[in-house]
Amino acid sequence: MLSFNEEPKNFKEARVNKKWLDAMKTEINSIENNNTWKLVPAPKDPKPKGLRWLYKIKRNMNGTITRYKSCLVAKGYVQDKGIDFDEISAPVAQLETIRLLIALAVGKGWDIHHLDVKMTFYMEIEKKKYDLFVTGISLEFITQFKRLMLLQFEMSDLGELTCYVGIELLQENDCVNMKQEGYDMKILKEANMQECNATQCPMEPGLKLSKAEDDPEVEATYYKK
Repeated sequence: MLSFNEEPKNFKEARVNKKWLDAMKTEINSIENNNTWKLVPAPKDPKPKGLRWLYKIKRNMNGTITRYKSCLVAKGYVQDKGIDFDEISAPVAQLETIRLLIALAVGKGWDIHHLDVKMTFYMEIEKKKYDLFVTGISLEFITQFKRLMLLQFEMSDLGELTCYVGIELLQENDCVNMKQEGYDMKILKEANMQECNATQCPMEPGLKLSKAEDDPEVEATYYKK
């Protein structure tokens, strides 16, 4: 049984949880309201591609769950360039860009706010997706911009930015403290190391490692999270 703190891997796991069912209904309603697609007779060639659900739990700075979010995506990974599509467009902000914008906002003394897009239908060629980071010369300017965005698009106003792409932020008068405690605890939990003692150097000083020639192979992707 999937707990409320876990993200489903597929529809079969999600359908038994009312919170995820509600999240999927919200996504479908947003898609329909935005006229994202229209039903037409299936063409003989090329063969239509399928869809799948992605699930994400949104949390605030202290790890409390704020939203269960579902995204319906096309299986872009089974498409052929030049046949099923011509170009790939992925509106993804790099982490370096986000850090630069945060540093700029702090240097100017600007507030930083956050908008969450409710409808994110896209091709599953790249699975990255981000919410909207909003800053500006004054709180009045930010408020006016958010009001206009909410009138034009289906979004949620999340107020002052406290968590962004897994990074927890605490805004103070002249600085922004950034950390990834939630992510760190998740990794420790997966490794059954929640109760380990903290240390400045998490490896034995002077330790010499050798290749384990005779040990069984491990799943490399497990260590690339």
